[in-house]
This record gives sequence, structure tokens and C-alpha cells, in this order.
Amino acid sequence: MKIEIKKPGDSKYYEEYLYLATNYNRVKNSDNKKTGGLMLSSIVYSVIGLLAFALFLILYLKDNRVIFLVAAVVFALVLILGLFTIFVVNNRINLLKKSFNKTTFEIDKDKVSIGKDATLKWKDIECIAFNKNTIVFFPKEGTNFLCTRIEYKDEIVKELKKLKMDDLIIDNIGE
Repeated sequence: MKIEIKKPGDSKYYEEYLYLATNYNRVKNSDNKKTGGLMLSSIVYSVIGLLAFALFLILYLKDNRVIFLVAAVVFALVLILGLFTIFVVNNRINLLKKSFNKTTFEIDKDKVSIGKDATLKWKDIECIAFNKNTIVFFPKEGTNFLCTRIEYKDEIVKELKKLKMDDLIIDNIGE
């Protein structure tokens, strides 16, 4: 089975891909191999930082205690870190979209490959995780995972069943 990938994925796909790339060991060592998104956690940190900063700043202005000022500064840093992470994630997503090149995703009886250079042999694949926006082929050893978009799920599942490799699937979509 060969799928021609002619256009870049959407932002949610790249966000999930970046989450996997930055949290690979945590995801690989989890039971369900479920990925998440970086944007939501960055927004949560920013909101917490903003609310706590405002609270401690108000407390400092009312009571003039140094501990409130220190706490306000700490949460201002949390806010800045959250906003910086949002900026970096958006920037990386845009870079990934701009650097996209047409490629092929291929599954045959011996291997799974994306393009000419990214290949995993079936004997080296631990599992295949179907997440909200990604399909990830995890290797038994190392960090050279393969990742494609969930929009190809039906074709991939059909081919995996044909090759009797569907027992490697971990379906995180319904969770």
C-alpha cells in the first residue's frame, strides 16, 4: 500500500507531532502511547500565571509584605514562560508546514516507510498508536518513530489487517 502525501497536515497534526517529539520517552513508556498537545498546556500555564500574578500583586499592594511580591514575580515568570511556549509552538508549526515536501507513506510485508530515508522493519516495531491527529509507529528500541496523519487511518488499518499486523494497534481515538 502506498499513499501519496501531497500537502502539509493541519496545525493540530503538527502540534501532536511536536508533543511526541518533545515528550517521546514519556509517551513511549506509557501503556497507551497517547499523545497530547503543547498548546493547551501552554495556555493553562499562562492563565494560571496571570491569575496568580494578579492575586499576589493585589495582596502585596494591600499588605506590603515582601513574600507577596516574590510570589507575584514568580508567577509573572510562569506567565512569561507560558506565553513564550505558545509563541515557540506556533512558530515551529508554521516552520513545519512551510518546509513540507511531497512524500509517500508505504506499508509492505517487510517494512513501513515515509519517503526514502525513514523506515522501520516490522520486526522492529513495538506498536502502532492511533491518536486524535496522528498515527505513530513506535520502535522497540531507539527513538526513530514514524508518524503520519490520522486521515489515512482506514487505508492503514485495512493494510495492517491484510498483513496480520493489526494486533500492534493501540486505539486512543475513542478515549
